[in-house]
Amino acid sequence: MQAQISRLLQATTGLNLTSISPSIVERAVRRRMENCTTTCIEDYWQHLERTTGELDALIDEVVIPETSFFRNREPFHALSSYLTEEWLQAHPLGKLRLLSVPCSTGEEPYSIAMTLLDARMHPGGVCIDAVDISTRALTSARTAIYGDHSFRGKELQFRSRYFRSTEAGYVLDESVRNMVHFTRGNLLDPRFLSDKAPYDVVFCRNLLIYFDRPTQQLAFTALEHLVRPGGLLFLGHAETILASQEVFVPFAQAGAFAFRKVLPRPALTGLRSSVPVAAPRPATAQKTAVPMGLPLPSRTAGSLEEAHRLADSGHLDAASVLCRNYLEVHGPCARAYFLLGLVQDAEGNAARAEEWFRKALYLDPEHLESLVHLALQVEHRGDTATAQRLRGRAERAEKRRSTGAGR
Repeated sequence: MQAQISRLLQATTGLNLTSISPSIVERAVRRRMENCTTTCIEDYWQHLERTTGELDALIDEVVIPETSFFRNREPFHALSSYLTEEWLQAHPLGKLRLLSVPCSTGEEPYSIAMTLLDARMHPGGVCIDAVDISTRALTSARTAIYGDHSFRGKELQFRSRYFRSTEAGYVLDESVRNMVHFTRGNLLDPRFLSDKAPYDVVFCRNLLIYFDRPTQQLAFTALEHLVRPGGLLFLGHAETILASQEVFVPFAQAGAFAFRKVLPRPALTGLRSSVPVAAPRPATAQKTAVPMGLPLPSRTAGSLEEAHRLADSGHLDAASVLCRNYLEVHGPCARAYFLLGLVQDAEGNAARAEEWFRKALYLDPEHLESLVHLALQVEHRGDTATAQRLRGRAERAEKRRSTGAGR
């Protein structure tokens, strides 16, 4: 009977129960049996089948939230950069839509809200949806009172700005709470958020690692539909290998484990095809021209930030010229080489892109973004051994960068 209960839990939640201790399920069942005042597991099975809400209660016992505010800082830094450098410029009057799934007890979506407030984002221009399968976790999230365990690390200045200390714990400010809308849902449900438009940003970190491979594929298909073209998907560091290279490409921010959903390539109409840096490689390379009204940069050094912005908006020729002008004035630069590699990749020239990434790594052997993109390049042409070595270098570089940043 225990096996039947485990199979029901796995079918409902998608959790690969072989990846967690069997004792967790056993203890959960035992606690629910005590609550139902039964000592016979067969009787509990019948109660589980007949009673509305009992399965949800059992799921609450099995799903143990492990989260904290600003868990791994890099994704929130990346979100802030994306907002200020890209999204606000492109959508000055739009509403930024974000999703946190699973949201657990609320630390992640509230961290997102605080990040946006720190970036001077008006609350009225933001919609944050937060979803979890656990009703208990959602109740705690809505209450928004937290103990010391939710605050980790040394960077806790945000706590004095957004929380009030009480005997019950740290109470989150109402201005932050009002930015997040909590709801119960299951990512594996075919109807999951079917009434919602795709999001600009989706956080789904450290959930997929608990699924078996078929369930991971099912969940990732759902995530693909939840992110709008050009939007960002944040994953856990162990989940990045799941991101489809045909749909997502790495977002150039160290340690964020973020991916941009590629924009669909429009049909050729005689007008310029708007291809972002994140576009997939086409079957044949196609040169893109600078559109009318956007002159080529002059032969003076420009900003690499501007080059990245131009490339992301599809102005590949202009971005390339700006990078080359920068190199003429300032000399060799790993970031400029990296951007030229991104442009070549977007234009379908994989071999040339690889050359630029290797040039960047010659100058800076720990250039994390070049390591990640070069790994994708060599893996795409079938050299999995080299790709694995490059990913190992990237992981070590990311750890050293994080350690250095924390000192």
